[in-house]
Amino acid sequence: MSHQFVTALLLLAQVSAERCEAPWSWRERQGEELRGRDALLLSHEAELSAEVQLRGQAQRLITEGQRAFGELRGLLAGVPDQLLDAQPGGEEWTLRQTLAHLLLVERRYRAQTVYALERGDDQPLYQKLELQLSEPEQQGGVLAWIERLVAERRETAAATTGAETLLHRPTVWVGFEVDVRFRLARFAGHLAEHTIQLEKTLAAVGWQPSEAQRLVRRISAARAGHELWSKPEVPAALDALHLRRAAELTGAS
Repeated sequence: MSHQFVTALLLLAQVSAERCEAPWSWRERQGEELRGRDALLLSHEAELSAEVQLRGQAQRLITEGQRAFGELRGLLAGVPDQLLDAQPGGEEWTLRQTLAHLLLVERRYRAQTVYALERGDDQPLYQKLELQLSEPEQQGGVLAWIERLVAERRETAAATTGAETLLHRPTVWVGFEVDVRFRLARFAGHLAEHTIQLEKTLAAVGWQPSEAQRLVRRISAARAGHELWSKPEVPAALDALHLRRAAELTGAS
């Protein structure tokens, strides 16, 4: 989950509608049918080709959570900073408030899952938590929020990767007795729920994603399918590819 990849997403999200339509040269040849959007589509396909063989249910559930995060990250990559505090109307949360909720719940879910994995049989099923976000953790622009959430997801994966033989361990979620397997699946569900909420908020404040931004979201989700488990050289090579494409399409260097 590299800074280079996030940089590439932010740059690719800036590709204009005109550039998506314009001819694009690939492999030193200008094919009649290739357009700027094909560069983004090929970046997406490159990420899909890097998929790894997942081992066990715990790893699959963690990866589903990461894919859900990839959708969120890709959505955010196209959002202007000034929309973070735009009021959608009524009592609906702003983008910043929803992101703060996501950050806090990621920590709470992780803490409860780790507790379920490590607690003794004589300890209660559920621990009460007093976790809160600091004021600085709720500030900053879109890039700051992406980086915070990336760090939290990395920590969640590290803390729960060893859960394969403990998926049956009991725990509690909103008053229901469940198991660690259920808890691991909830990461994906919660991220998906609030990614949809963010989409609704963006629509309410008058923002719609461009074609490039929609494709960037798919690139981000495809990366999420392997980024936790790939050898370091794989995402590094893909980052370089995406940055080259971004430079071609936007003129960024």
